[in-house]
Amino acid sequence: MDLPCTISFLLITVVCSSFVIAQERGEEFMVKAKECQKKFEISDEIYQYVLKTMQTMDENNASQRCLVECLLTAEGFMNNEKLDTEKIVEQTKKESEKVGLKLNENTLRTTINDCKKLGGEGKCSASYNSWKCFFIMMMKSLPYA
Repeated sequence: MDLPCTISFLLITVVCSSFVIAQERGEEFMVKAKECQKKFEISDEIYQYVLKTMQTMDENNASQRCLVECLLTAEGFMNNEKLDTEKIVEQTKKESEKVGLKLNENTLRTTINDCKKLGGEGKCSASYNSWKCFFIMMMKSLPYA
């Protein structure tokens, strides 16, 4: 596997690992996730897509944006409609150590905090935009020393 593929793979592992674990073993998270689906009246097809990717199928759809926010809140990555810097750093550090990488925490914190500044119009837009920003920034450049 070449370096860009390795980095992409690690990003997916680090950012999404807790969601995969939750889907496989976390009954409490899955109960909350189903509550999110019901609250925002999301079809099973869209729910499964969002649960696997943590992205919407349609960014203009407020219910899908709110589902992402709800899932991130249920997992602890979002608090009061904002990314939870400490939780994300803690989880990323833990997952990085599992694969033998040293995380540059300052770079990660800066990325998260820059993304938290984004706004948006419409319900759940600001929270979704900050998550999407973080996800894209991580894809471009992982914060490893």
